[in-house]
Amino acid sequence: FQAEDGIRDSVASRGLGDVYKRQFINSPSFKNTLWCIEESLRIGTPSLIIAELEQIPTLTQIRRMHLAAKSCKSTKIAPLPLILTPKDGGALGVETRWCIRSNHTNAPYQWKIDLTRARLVPEKKFLLTEIKNQLEISLAP
Repeated sequence: FQAEDGIRDSVASRGLGDVYKRQFINSPSFKNTLWCIEESLRIGTPSLIIAELEQIPTLTQIRRMHLAAKSCKSTKIAPLPLILTPKDGGALGVETRWCIRSNHTNAPYQWKIDLTRARLVPEKKFLLTEIKNQLEISLAP
């Protein structure tokens, strides 16, 4: 059991290892998944939340996540939620919207990353390339 202050308690971990580094949740429903995201934002751990949703959340559901993040009980920075949506996405009320497409037909492997919506910056396109087991990011031409 890895606490935020770095203290390890092997008895309390019950063989789960460092539970603060990763937790996988397979929720039975869309609403339960949203609840898990909200609670993680409210508590403040883990620092990154990645949720793959089967449908696009409504503006109200996104707003609830914003409120949960604002009420974060951690003294550290609130966690970052990354919400993966089906098709082209389109969730309302999000801070930024990204589109990531892979291009693994030729070496080196590449990913095209487009910032398609942001409140404070213009749209941008990036290229993420794997070179010698390292990832390099650059502005796309």
